[in-house]
Amino acid sequence: MDGKLLEGVSVTFVPETGALASVARTGSDGKYELLYAVPGTKEMTKGAAVGQHTVRIDMLPDPMAQTTSEPLPARYNLESTLTADVKQGPNTFDFQVTSR
Repeated sequence: MDGKLLEGVSVTFVPETGALASVARTGSDGKYELLYAVPGTKEMTKGAAVGQHTVRIDMLPDPMAQTTSEPLPARYNLESTLTADVKQGPNTFDFQVTSR
């Protein structure tokens, strides 16, 4: 946030088609790899549905933390204005998150 990598935040891609959302948690390098549930199974697979998505980024609570993190502005989660157009094959989406 504000030029710093965000570790441990939730990234959710919600497809406009109504397909299942894909979710990830960022690592210490700020990178993430999306996963989604395979319909009719208990399996998870890498990726996201092809097409336009609304993207939500949110802080996850850390029960072991001594302090609490500032929540991200609603424009990144509940009122997200972020979008991504997922194409067939590998995709990379980087999002600049600011506190203001």
